[in-house]
Amino acid sequence: MAVFDLVRELLKRRKRKVAVIADDVFQAIGLEKAAAYVKGLLNMIEHPIHEYENIVVLMATSEGVTRGEIGRHRWARLMPMWNMAKEGFRELYDKIPGPKPPFEEAWRLTGGNPDALARLYEAGWSVEEVVDGLVRQKKLSAFVRGCLWRRGGGFWRLWRIQTRFMSVRGSP
Repeated sequence: MAVFDLVRELLKRRKRKVAVIADDVFQAIGLEKAAAYVKGLLNMIEHPIHEYENIVVLMATSEGVTRGEIGRHRWARLMPMWNMAKEGFRELYDKIPGPKPPFEEAWRLTGGNPDALARLYEAGWSVEEVVDGLVRQKKLSAFVRGCLWRRGGGFWRLWRIQTRFMSVRGSP
């Protein structure tokens, strides 16, 4: 494929820093080739033909099936990162039933991320509950305790008070 030839040529010409950024290439090459394509780029990093200083590969796709195909491999590192435009996010926000914080507050808390909005809704709009859930889910409890409790727990207590204050549980 052209990207492999290009990277090889850049490295052969002594380019020491290479960044490969690909957006939605899987629609063009097909799902059956997606895992092989990503693995080929990974192999270029792990087993280079030429010396290099840095190679960075960033691939983006909106295809859910691609995520499943690539994500089944141990070498894959998937990071869903999308956010919605404010107008689309407002449409989603408007469909949420029951009491909720003002739209601007929901936008500020989530940055337009629909997953964050869903988590807040499911947590009764409690920011503290969402953060605590993420800390548990990502197994960050020891890390958080180590970072925040070193100074007698003052920062941790302050954070808890602040998130309770920010929580909009029951707001109209």
